[in-house]
Amino acid sequence: MSPDPASLVAEYDDGRLSRRDLIAGLTALGAASAFAGSAAAQEREDDAADAKPLFSGRNVDHIALDVTDVNRSVAFYERHLGLKKIRGNDRSAFLGRENGEFFVALFQSETPGLNHFCFGIDEYDPLEAARKLKAEGREVRQTSGRTYFKDPDGIEVQLAQKRDL
Repeated sequence: MSPDPASLVAEYDDGRLSRRDLIAGLTALGAASAFAGSAAAQEREDDAADAKPLFSGRNVDHIALDVTDVNRSVAFYERHLGLKKIRGNDRSAFLGRENGEFFVALFQSETPGLNHFCFGIDEYDPLEAARKLKAEGREVRQTSGRTYFKDPDGIEVQLAQKRDL
């Protein structure tokens, strides 16, 4: 049989292949393509595992949650975890320790869930962080010196200067 879909279809149209043989050939090509793609992806992951990391995550600086009622969530975290509201309003709140450092951010949303999480890294430079991520083919969003990018599952990751928590 011919090695590409167009040739298989042409052979079918010319009557040289049965419908069953056409389907078998196209299925085999699809499976081979998927196997080759997954093998190449695994090879890229293996290469990436051997490469030096772009950053050295030192701690989880904070997590940001989407919540349906900011005030209700503030009350929950204050009551159950002893967190204090550092700053905020009815649309967002930043919770943390008595010393003013926050580590949980709450944002008003129709759908609750993880908004993002932030890793503290040593010697954080937002421009350098963006350059490194873009060189790796990552889409980068920056705002007010913050650097955001998505993990393979689409979860947003933020980078910040490591702080002592």
